[in-house]
Amino acid sequence: MSEKTGRRSFFGKAALAGGAAASMTSGASAQVKTSPDFIRVGFACVGTNSHAGLWAPTMNPVKGDKWPGRTTNMLITHCWDSRPEASQKFAEQYGCVAVKNYYDMVGKVDAVIFGGFFEAPWWEQLTQPYLEAGIPTYIDRPIGLNMKTAKSIVDRAKSYKTPIMSCDAHGIMEEALLSRQKVEQFRKEGKDIIAATGYNYTTNDYPQHGIHGLYFLTTAFGKDVESVSQQTDGWWRDITPTNPVPWTYGTLNVLFRGVKTEGAPDQRSKFMATQVQVQNHCSYCNLRVYASKPDERGDWVDFDARNTADPVLGPRYYRNFPTVLYMQRMFETGEMPFSYDDMLKMNRIFLAAFKSHTDDNGQMVAVDTLSDDWTAPTPYPDFLSLSLFQ
Repeated sequence: MSEKTGRRSFFGKAALAGGAAASMTSGASAQVKTSPDFIRVGFACVGTNSHAGLWAPTMNPVKGDKWPGRTTNMLITHCWDSRPEASQKFAEQYGCVAVKNYYDMVGKVDAVIFGGFFEAPWWEQLTQPYLEAGIPTYIDRPIGLNMKTAKSIVDRAKSYKTPIMSCDAHGIMEEALLSRQKVEQFRKEGKDIIAATGYNYTTNDYPQHGIHGLYFLTTAFGKDVESVSQQTDGWWRDITPTNPVPWTYGTLNVLFRGVKTEGAPDQRSKFMATQVQVQNHCSYCNLRVYASKPDERGDWVDFDARNTADPVLGPRYYRNFPTVLYMQRMFETGEMPFSYDDMLKMNRIFLAAFKSHTDDNGQMVAVDTLSDDWTAPTPYPDFLSLSLFQ
């Protein structure tokens, strides 16, 4: 059996295991060209506030777009959105087929991407058909607005042996990975991490953009977080029914229990990382790490993910494209880049910081004490109609 045949066999069996899909109700103006060489991708939630516009051109090149042509082994063949006009527009733009129901791509795709943000409260229902069909699934973060939901999604994926991925670009960008390397080097030199300071660009909200900085910090130092706080005047950029005061400033504080690295003893001393979160394009994210060794002068190092003026080689290449490559690797091999437990830990830290602002006036919240039922608010709780799932 050839490598290509084996890969397609893996995909095909996984997709068809979920049963036959419903018939498609609307087609794209351009005919989709399929090939055994491509991973057939379904893209869900492609309308309002979606990553579709950033990721889709790397898979299905668009005439006139500044992205330099096809750069992945993936091909978007189908799409869905709760607003039919949004899915139809996406289908016409990227030459794929729009389907009527969220479950209609089962049996037609090798992998699926859920790329929206406002749909996060319904990830459990929206992903269910694909997880039960064994189709590798990307779920945009946060994976759950409470831990009960996040655990349910993970348990379903485990039960059906379905690879899933939920991450943030700032957690895998070059500067975050380099900062982790330096932390490991400090530890091998016998130095303790004693503090960290930094900056994260956010468009005045915590759950969609403030979360970037949290991923950057946990990439550098790990997820052994004792407590966390989010000090801000609001959590969303606009006044909504669930957010009466818009965000104008924010500070994230993360208390790490220590650092675990290979090739060095575990650091058991605690340290605080403080990150300013404001709206300014001087940098995507930066970090200064302070380290010390007994009886020696302390040391520090800076990492700065700078913004670039080029609209393509700035956010889309340096910041967004690595996520697409991580997706492709998982879709092609079935190997998850982050474990189920890692994704759950990350979600719990995210939620604890959210609770700090909404319930505890910005005080530190112990991550391990967060109730599985505590639910973060969403800007538009009526964004999807429950009739979709009836």
